[in-house]
Amino acid sequence: MDIPLASTPYRERCRSWHRGQHGGLTRANGDRFRSMILSRGNSADLATTYEAWRGAPPTIDAMLEERGLKPAR
Repeated sequence: MDIPLASTPYRERCRSWHRGQHGGLTRANGDRFRSMILSRGNSADLATTYEAWRGAPPTIDAMLEERGLKPAR
């Protein structure tokens, strides 16, 4: 059974994250992700690459909120 990505909970979380901090799932954001993350492959340190793309160090806050362990912002 082929389930479209648009109907998955992951897609909704992704939309929510992008909408709140980065202006939504746009062509420009996709191009930026492709050039800063995907095109690098495993040729650069992943933590450094992610932080450069996101503009901040990774946190576990979103995961804690989703699991009900931290109040939503």
